[in-house]
Amino acid sequence: MVESGDIFWKPISDVPLDDLDVEPATADLLRRSLFVHPVPAVKSVIFICTPHRGSFLAGRRIGSIASYFVTRPAKVVQGVRDLVDHNEGRIAMRSLEQVPSSVDNMKPSSPFLEHLASLPIVPGVSAHSIIPVLTLPYETANDGVVEYESAHLDGVPEKIIHPSGHSTQSHAETIAEVRRILLEHLEQP
Repeated sequence: MVESGDIFWKPISDVPLDDLDVEPATADLLRRSLFVHPVPAVKSVIFICTPHRGSFLAGRRIGSIASYFVTRPAKVVQGVRDLVDHNEGRIAMRSLEQVPSSVDNMKPSSPFLEHLASLPIVPGVSAHSIIPVLTLPYETANDGVVEYESAHLDGVPEKIIHPSGHSTQSHAETIAEVRRILLEHLEQP
């Protein structure tokens, strides 16, 4: 539902991917991971507890501990080695240690999330957000994992579920809102 262009590639290299010396499998992995295109069949999306700008827990001690235990997939490790070993001076990364883990990418300070949150939803895709909060006022609240501010997207209709924690999927109001949105879309041509 977003078109990334080269926004995720630019922090890695100013050199176009096709001009680098990498194995075809590495180039394919990089294209699928860093050059995001909307899926044509997706016309509607419902965000539930979505941390568009990360989770405050990822930036705390528990996030650091969790990040220590994250193992990068073998294909990613091999791809980074291929990229680093064959393109000295042409990429920003010098080693696998510079590749952020999934926990690192959930930190509110993550450049990846900053870039992702800056991308508009493509025309033709409708979006809705269901955002749980534990306290009011909701604008300064969180669900125990994600701040309201991280889950909020300008211009996207939202339903605030209060009181509810991060696992709001089974909350009666969440279920009712998903049902309402789906029925609304059934009525559209």
